[in-house]
Amino acid sequence: MRRTVRALLILVGVIIAASCDRLPLVNDKPRTITLAGGEVVLAAPAGYCIDTGNSKDQGVQGGFALISSCRSLLGVAATPAIITVSVGPKVSVEQVSSAAFANALGNPAVLASEETDMVSLLHIANGGQETLPGGDERYWRAIRVVSGRLVSMALYAPKGASEAQANGSIILKTLANNLYVPGPQV
Repeated sequence: MRRTVRALLILVGVIIAASCDRLPLVNDKPRTITLAGGEVVLAAPAGYCIDTGNSKDQGVQGGFALISSCRSLLGVAATPAIITVSVGPKVSVEQVSSAAFANALGNPAVLASEETDMVSLLHIANGGQETLPGGDERYWRAIRVVSGRLVSMALYAPKGASEAQANGSIILKTLANNLYVPGPQV
C-alpha cells in the first residue's frame, strides 16, 4: 500500500513538473510602470502586476494604470480584485485630507477613513459593484501626492472578498508606499 501511494505521488510530481514549462511565468508580467512622463514610478504590491494593455502614460498630463492579480492576468483562476491608479496634473498641496477627499468624491457613505503622513484612505460603503460586475459594493480609495502630482487609487474586489474589507486597506497602503519619484539615470 505504501509503495502504491509513493508511486502515485512520484507520478503526480512528474506530471506537474512536466507541465510547468507550458505555464506562463508570473515573472513575465510587469510589476512596475512609469507614468506622468517619468515623474512617477508605480510598483505593484506583491502578487499584483500591471495590465500594460490597459495602462497608459500620458506625459505631462499624468497617466493611468490598471493592476490585477498576476495570476488572473495570466488567465489562471484567481481572486479578480482590480486596482486603478490615476496620476493627475501638478497640484499645490503636499497632502490632501480624508475629509477633502470624501468631499471631492461627492461625500459617499464612508465606512472608515485613515490618514498617514503620505496617504489618505477611504473605505466606501457602496458603488464598487458598478465598476466590478459581481463585485462587493464596498471598495477602497486612496490618494497621495508624488512629484507634486495627485495620485488617486481605487481597489475593487469580488463580493465578500477580504480585499473589500480590511485587506484592501493593507494593499492600497502598500501600493501608496510603492509610488516614488524616479532617481537619476546612471
